[in-house]
Amino acid sequence: MSWGAAKLAVDQYGPDEVDLVFADTGIEDEDNYRFIVQGAGALGCQLHIVRMRGHKGAKNPDAYITPWELCTGQDGSGGEGMMANSRVGFCSILLKRKPLDTWMRKHCTPETRIVIGFNIEEIERCERLRKNKPEWNWWFPLAEKPYSYCEIKSWLEGYNVRLPRLYDMGFNHANCGGFCFKAGIGHFANLLEKMPERFAFHERMEQRFRDSTGKHNTILRRTVNGEKIFYPLSQLRQDYLQGLVRPSDFRMPCECGVMWEQPEFNLMNGKEEGK
Repeated sequence: MSWGAAKLAVDQYGPDEVDLVFADTGIEDEDNYRFIVQGAGALGCQLHIVRMRGHKGAKNPDAYITPWELCTGQDGSGGEGMMANSRVGFCSILLKRKPLDTWMRKHCTPETRIVIGFNIEEIERCERLRKNKPEWNWWFPLAEKPYSYCEIKSWLEGYNVRLPRLYDMGFNHANCGGFCFKAGIGHFANLLEKMPERFAFHERMEQRFRDSTGKHNTILRRTVNGEKIFYPLSQLRQDYLQGLVRPSDFRMPCECGVMWEQPEFNLMNGKEEGK
C-alpha cells in the first residue's frame, strides 16, 4: 500500500522531506479524497493532486479529462475513438503517468528518491519499473522486508485513519471509484452488487461509445465454446439478475498496474512501442 511506503519514507527522512503526489482520474470514489487528506495529515506531509488537462481536439484546453472522455470525446475532449481494455490501458498512461511525469520533471532531480508501494512479493514489478524508467531513483521500502497488509492497517489505526471504503466493499483497490477498463467480470459484478448506480453509469457510457462509434467493442469479454466474445455490461446485468454471475465466480483483481510499468502506447497506430 502506498501509504505504508510513505510512512516508511517519513520515518527515515522526516515529513518536511517527503511530498505525496496523487493522480486524480476524475472518477475517484469520494471516500478516497477523505483518505488521502487524512493520510497526508497524519504523516505531516505536503499533498499534491495532479490531473490531466485538455486533450487533442478539446474545445477547452484547460478542462480536466476523465477515462470515458478519453474514449468517447464527451464534453468536447476529442477522444481516441477507441475503448481501453485489459491490453490497452491508455487511460492509465494519459491520466496517471503523464501528470505524474510532468510533476516529477518539474519538482524532482535524478537524485530524488521516488517511493512506490510495491511489497516484497512484487520484486518483479520493482525490476520492471527500474528497467522501464532508469532515469529515476526508485525506492521500494515495502519490498525490503515482509510487511503484511494487517501491519500497515495497524499503522493507520494508530493514526486513527480508516482505509478507503472500497476495500471494505470487496474491491482489491480503491482506484477510479471501483471502475477500471482492465477489470474482469468478477470486479464488475461486485460493482453492480455494491454500487448499482455507479455500475449503471458505466453501463450507459459503454453503450454510448458503441452507439456513437458504431463499434461493437466492450470492456469485458467472455469465453463461450472456446471463443472470446464481447460481453456488454448490459448483458452482465441480465446474467447477474438471473443468478448466472456472482463476484465470487471470477478472480477479482483488475490487471491495471502502476502506470510506469506498462509499455508506452502509440495512440496513432494502436500499438505498443517496441512491439
